[in-house]
Amino acid sequence: RGEGGAWRVLDESGGEVWAMSLSPSSRYLVSGGIDNGIYFWDLKAERALRAESHDHEGWIASLAWSEDERVIASASWDKTIGLFQAGDLKPLYCFEYHKDYVSQVMFVPGTNLLVSASYDKTVAVWDWRNAELIKVLSGHEDWIQTLMWLGDGMFCSASSDRTVRVWSTSSMTEVAVLGEGSADDWMSASLGSSFGLGGLSSLSERSSG
Repeated sequence: RGEGGAWRVLDESGGEVWAMSLSPSSRYLVSGGIDNGIYFWDLKAERALRAESHDHEGWIASLAWSEDERVIASASWDKTIGLFQAGDLKPLYCFEYHKDYVSQVMFVPGTNLLVSASYDKTVAVWDWRNAELIKVLSGHEDWIQTLMWLGDGMFCSASSDRTVRVWSTSSMTEVAVLGEGSADDWMSASLGSSFGLGGLSSLSERSSG
């Protein structure tokens, strides 16, 4: 590693890289992009690239690791969610529900749940171990861009409709809507989501008052 240079350059991808995720142990990295490919890298190996998959038929928008580091989930513009075995990227499941691009996937810690977000304005909750769609969460009025785990059984989704919605994984219902109203409300909601549930609660009350 030279002064001011990169520690390592992983340059064997086949196109622009749009997504990447580091494994819980920080040893492995998966990346994906506009060549529809997923690439599995071992950051401690002399030759880092260990496997690649081109099972998707659309660009890769998001990647996530299971807690046990055995499974990788992918969100694709082919409207599907892929599950792959870590290491060799052997396909395990392909989940189909969404009617538009899948923008993000997220494993829920301590559970069998996987959450996906889509440009079709819905959030889907899956039991990924049993390959079952558990619930579809609706409420957004535009593309859903990203998801975030909040802890305490809750996660949020952010949308081009200028709202952040908070969902409960126990009741599978919406518990708060942030950012409805003026641009000032939207900015406050965005900042509040970064500072834990206290900020979320107060903003929800304000937006509903």
